[in-house]
Amino acid sequence: MNEQQLGLILMKYFRKIGFLILNGSFLISVNQVMAMQEPRDLYDFTHQETSGVWMIVNDGVMGGISESRLSLDQQGFLVFEGRVSLDYGGGFASVRSILNRLDADPYDGILIRFKGDGKRYQLRLRQGDRMDGVAYFRHFETKIGEWEEVFLPFHSFQASYRGRRLPDYPKLDTSRISQLGLMISDKQEGNFRLEVQRIALYFNEHFQT
Repeated sequence: MNEQQLGLILMKYFRKIGFLILNGSFLISVNQVMAMQEPRDLYDFTHQETSGVWMIVNDGVMGGISESRLSLDQQGFLVFEGRVSLDYGGGFASVRSILNRLDADPYDGILIRFKGDGKRYQLRLRQGDRMDGVAYFRHFETKIGEWEEVFLPFHSFQASYRGRRLPDYPKLDTSRISQLGLMISDKQEGNFRLEVQRIALYFNEHFQT
């Protein structure tokens, strides 16, 4: 474990303290701690190689005919767009990214900066090694053609499986997040477009939730 990783873990529990002495061997200053509290970007959408590995999962898995596609805009944002159809029992479109057991435990939630189309979307997380299974989701609303930034605290994510909420299911284990996804559902038929400029982990100290 390096200095930054140890500092992040300790900061989760000692954020109100002005200084930290670690193992009696080195000191993390207030400035260093504050620097660690800056949001941690999960992707860089300005370059293909740093934009993540994404897969499309639409309602075709259950017989639907909704469509979606994913692309990078030259101005540095991810574009998730397509068309939701309610025919044949369908009604959703989504994309997923593999995160390889991301340890987000020191952080409080996810920041997302986007421009939408007035529709409602979900940010979805999964844990463990399974590609499918229980997902943890949080809705966010969009305004037509406006850049917005919202903060989604981990404690507000709800468990679900195939569209059914699981209120008694264990809470999300933020120390082993394996997938992050975006979804449009809720019978929102028609064309959609969501532009995403930033997805990052954040601390509560500097940001409202």
